[in-house]
Amino acid sequence: MIIESTQDTKFFGRIRVTVPEAAKRLEVSQKTINRWSDKGHMPKRIKICGTVFFWLDEIEAWERADCPKNWPGQTENPNEE
Repeated sequence: MIIESTQDTKFFGRIRVTVPEAAKRLEVSQKTINRWSDKGHMPKRIKICGTVFFWLDEIEAWERADCPKNWPGQTENPNEE
């Protein structure tokens, strides 16, 4: 999926993905993205200058690993509340 954003998505030479963009990309709610991240089921969120985001390359690697269900360290169903 192409990330569409009105903001500059490059930071430190890497492409960043906001929580809303990650939710849209993964077809889940922002609440689910936050829960998965809090529980360690997906790459960690980064917060710089008040902006919370993920690195696109980490999200892509996570997707290639057939996640969220097979992410290393996963011990429970990430879709459970």
